[in-house]
Amino acid sequence: EKFDGCSVIDTCAVYKSNLQNAQCIGGINTRTITCNPNYQINDTTTSINLTGDVFFEGCKPINPCEKNNGGCDGKCVFLSPNHHKCECGVNAVLNTNNLTCDCQS
Repeated sequence: EKFDGCSVIDTCAVYKSNLQNAQCIGGINTRTITCNPNYQINDTTTSINLTGDVFFEGCKPINPCEKNNGGCDGKCVFLSPNHHKCECGVNAVLNTNNLTCDCQS
């Protein structure tokens, strides 16, 4: 929050619509936005400091399929933030490691 004469201004208010998966702590003309667990701002960032009227589009779910196909040989299926499963194509079965596919005999 910031002091403006005798009133207090919520510096996080401008981001309220984009904070469904994040927390905002405001200061004088600055705010720190931290994504909730399993969410990120971009591929490597989960927290950001913003000053002034900078646009913040929100935290997105971590999708393991976006990095190295989630480690899957076959198809990577996004289930929920930071959770996925691997699937194999026709005539193949998922190995017990749940990542690689073996030819079906």
